[in-house]
Amino acid sequence: MDYADYAHWQAARVVSREGLDHFRNVLADPPGPMFDGQPTHRGGVATATLSLGTWQEVQSLARDKQTTTFAVLFAAKLVCLGQWTGRADVVCGSGSAARPHPDLEGTVGMFLIPFAVRGLFAQGTAFGAVVDDVTAQVGAALRYGATPFDQVVDAVGAMRRGNIPPLLEANFNMASTFSECLELRGVTATPVAIHSGGARGALTLLASPAEGGMLLRLEYDRGLFSHAEATRYLSSVSYTH
Repeated sequence: MDYADYAHWQAARVVSREGLDHFRNVLADPPGPMFDGQPTHRGGVATATLSLGTWQEVQSLARDKQTTTFAVLFAAKLVCLGQWTGRADVVCGSGSAARPHPDLEGTVGMFLIPFAVRGLFAQGTAFGAVVDDVTAQVGAALRYGATPFDQVVDAVGAMRRGNIPPLLEANFNMASTFSECLELRGVTATPVAIHSGGARGALTLLASPAEGGMLLRLEYDRGLFSHAEATRYLSSVSYTH
């Protein structure tokens, strides 16, 4: 099976009504664009590091809530989006890598299931409550991950804005990394972060393990944000936990 076969199979499959009903309930009438301005898709990058102490606090909260560090950091991203935009209703996208058919194991291509999580903040909402809500939404999104995302977009009435995918104006994901560099006889390879110069959305935050803590890498659209604004946003994520 090649990637074209997979795309045809995905478009032709029967959609779970239960899955669409779930996303309608959670994402119905989503908020419009969160950021003023016209996206240019010219990207910039800002980075920050969660200290080891802060990362340990994130891990401790995840254990207390019986959830993942992914959910805790995702909740921090949502809270900061709400604070930065002044909105009590925000949406942030993410994705789960998956190869839903055994014949795809040897196929070259990116198999990513996108999903969106909604943050609704009442006055005085505790951060722990946001973590609980994110945990529930991420679990359901993975459970109904077979639901085609374009059909979710149509079902919830999401607004389209230029070339930015609906519901994915802001994004968060968390990557694992090799604990050791690849070593071959006479050759040592070291991972190097490369930025394409583009922006996949307005704000895309990637968290990955780093020596002494966690590296936060924010890709931003330079038509919407300056580097100073992106750095301030990244700082607010670092202090939200």
